[in-house]
Amino acid sequence: MSQVSGRLIILLVVGIGVVMAAGAWWYRWQESRRAAAFWGDEVGLLTNAPQVELLELGSEGEENVAGRAVKSVVDLSQKRGLIHLRFVFAEDANFQWDQQRREAVNDGTAWAYALRFADGDRKLVVLFSREFDLVGKLEADGEHVHVVPIPRAASAIRKYLMDIGAIG
Repeated sequence: MSQVSGRLIILLVVGIGVVMAAGAWWYRWQESRRAAAFWGDEVGLLTNAPQVELLELGSEGEENVAGRAVKSVVDLSQKRGLIHLRFVFAEDANFQWDQQRREAVNDGTAWAYALRFADGDRKLVVLFSREFDLVGKLEADGEHVHVVPIPRAASAIRKYLMDIGAIG
């Protein structure tokens, strides 16, 4: 029976580690590539913006988002669990991609809430229906929205916002 060199064992273990790390990276990339494409250049704001606000939209208010007045603003930036909310929007499985569409802000979807991710002058506005089952990305022109259903995550988003006191 021949002895196996210690160097060979170390190289084998390191090689297995590299292969497993590469596999994990590839898997995560596969799980989020459509979401990253949907959010576009602003995807970094979604996961890293230092300022995150929940806007309740309605008919009266001083500021306007997506053709609706902002009734109230809640700063979520330091709220516990925000990291989990951020990554809901990065998981492809949460979206119904076959039902995505582009519409004008006043084309019928009743946007009730918005999350505003900001870092200096850079902003990403994510719109929600009252039940949080539709999500919309407001385009830079402020006139159009890319809409996609997100029913798998709707109850988790609503529960998180209720648990931290952001919605009633």
